[in-house]
Amino acid sequence: MRAVSHYFIFLDFPVIVIVVWALERIRRRLPALGVVALSALLLVEQINLVPPIALDRRQEMRFLAALPPPPADCRAFYATTEQPPPYMGPAIDGLFSGNVAAMLVAT
Repeated sequence: MRAVSHYFIFLDFPVIVIVVWALERIRRRLPALGVVALSALLLVEQINLVPPIALDRRQEMRFLAALPPPPADCRAFYATTEQPPPYMGPAIDGLFSGNVAAMLVAT
């Protein structure tokens, strides 16, 4: 899904470089068991039990079909509010649903 969080992709590389550098420095001072424990902690931290944000395509298309057509001379638009039916709660919907609607209209 394309959304605001794309900047995380660009942050991955510098963060990985810094973490690998720091782990290499720590590894020299830790006993082997400490390295194994730290590695296990890093692996466990990657577990995500929350389901990913999913879109109901039919519901999105019904929502978009209910919108009035844009003026004939319209060349650009922006989304200012979230969509009416809540999907993941007000915190997530307030951040992303307007962006999702804008991307769907733009395609």
